[in-house]
Parts: sequence; C-alpha cells; structure tokens
Amino acid sequence: MAIKNINRSSSPRNSFEIFSSASLKPQSSSLIHFFRHKVHPRPVTKDEYQLIYDELKDINPDETIIWMGRSSQLIHLGAYVICLLFCLLFFPLLIAYYLYLQTKHTIYVLTNERLRVYSGIFIKRIDDVELYRVKDTIFLQPFLLGKFGFSNIQLITSDSPGGESQIQGITNGRLLREKIKNVVEAAREKKESGK
Repeated sequence: MAIKNINRSSSPRNSFEIFSSASLKPQSSSLIHFFRHKVHPRPVTKDEYQLIYDELKDINPDETIIWMGRSSQLIHLGAYVICLLFCLLFFPLLIAYYLYLQTKHTIYVLTNERLRVYSGIFIKRIDDVELYRVKDTIFLQPFLLGKFGFSNIQLITSDSPGGESQIQGITNGRLLREKIKNVVEAAREKKESGK
C-alpha cells in the first residue's frame, strides 16, 4: 500500500511537514517589523565620513576609524508622544523638532584611541573620551529599545566630567561593546608601554 502525500499546499515547506516553527514567525506586515525599519538610524553619508576621516588624519595619521554611527530617533519616543498629545500648541512641536534635529546631527566615531561625539545643530560641539581612561563598559537595553533591536552602551571613565559617557539607540550594541572592550585594552597597553 503506497502512502500518499496529504499536504498539497504550494508552500515552500517540506512535503511531509505538518508543523513548522517558521510558521510562527511574525509576518512582514506586523507593526513592530514596520517600525523596526522606520526608526533605523540614518546612515552616515560618504561626505560626512570623508570629512571626519580627513579631520582625524590631520590630527593623527596613525588613528583609524573602527566604527561610526548615529542614534535612532526612538530614543526620544516618550517626548515625541507627549508633544503629539499637545500638538495643538505650537511650543511642543518646536521641542519635538529640536529633539529630532539634535539626534539627526549627532555622530559617534570610535577610533583606536578615542570615542569622539560630534553634535550640535547651530553650534557644533566635539566631545572626546580617551579610551585608555575607560574603566568599564555597560550594555543597556531598555524595554522599548530592545523591542526594536536597539541598545545603549555606557562608558565609565575617569576622563569625562561626570565619569561616564553614553552611546544611545544603536543597533548591534553587544558587538560594538565587545569592539570597545578590545580597543580599550589595546589603548591601555599602548599607553603603558609609552608609545
């Protein structure tokens, strides 16, 4: 007696498969999937990269860029929601637009010697954290950021006034934290050897 294939659907599953974990994956039309792509940080443009690269090479030709990125606009979601609730007033819209521009114009640059933060809308500001002064790194993933695949990295240092710096709302935070830890160790060894 021959066994007939009961599953006649045109799905790409195995013809003898009855249940698949792939069928439990959220569909591409889900709300979180939609927002995950919409709140993704705007990438650094070639012109911005070249400008920063040239600036760093003028300062120190041996300094190399390891990572460069921006925060997601999702870090201000709470403020955006509050501003939306009071959107009939003009002032909350200005606040929301200011927060949007502030995040849009912030670029984090990790080199083999420092973490440099470019920020500012009208007045440009550059903050440096020397990596050999970093004591510890902390990976933070708040609930809402985690739902969209973003996280924060906090650097505990003896360099900055408050003793800490933070990279907010980035993708692949765990991988970046490991890169930072490796570069911090190399920067400490370089500083101790006196090079």
